[in-house]
Amino acid sequence: TPIVALTANAMDFDQPRCVQAGMDDYLSKPLTLDNLAATIARNLPAASADLGLAQHSGKQISVTAGKASVNSDFLDLYRKMESGDTLLDHMIDLYLQEAPAAIQTLRSAVNEDDPVALSQAAHKFKSSNMQLGADQMASLCTQLDKLGQLGTTTGGWALLADMEDELLQVKSALQDYRQQPVSDSLEHA
Repeated sequence: TPIVALTANAMDFDQPRCVQAGMDDYLSKPLTLDNLAATIARNLPAASADLGLAQHSGKQISVTAGKASVNSDFLDLYRKMESGDTLLDHMIDLYLQEAPAAIQTLRSAVNEDDPVALSQAAHKFKSSNMQLGADQMASLCTQLDKLGQLGTTTGGWALLADMEDELLQVKSALQDYRQQPVSDSLEHA
């Protein structure tokens, strides 16, 4: 089984040292489905060809007239992997459990006018959303992160209101996806 390192960004990656430690490849942020598929294809060529991971169609699970969505390609990818349903269920459960606390942390940072805490919390929560293809929620996190990086929390309350509304949509989309039989979710892949 190939060993792949996940790095904060490609510039921080010391490839020779990592390869000497036994890594076969690496992924750097920001993670995209295309980069993940390419890495899998390089390291598991037969398996990834069988799973059709080299290309994806950008499907979305739309909720309320397309306002909020979860990118089903990310979710389909997990289902295609061995033990994928178990992994996906665990990731969804963890997200549903931790998302309200993440938003509360963001709310506290805005309330306390702490741009550093806002940036850090938004960046962390963005990763959780990107892992499940919650693109709109990740975008809101990016906006909050940028506010914090600019040294302000001004505008944070409006973004948090949007985020709380979006969380309801993401929860619904994830729960709907989980209820789909595996064959239904992968038929259109």
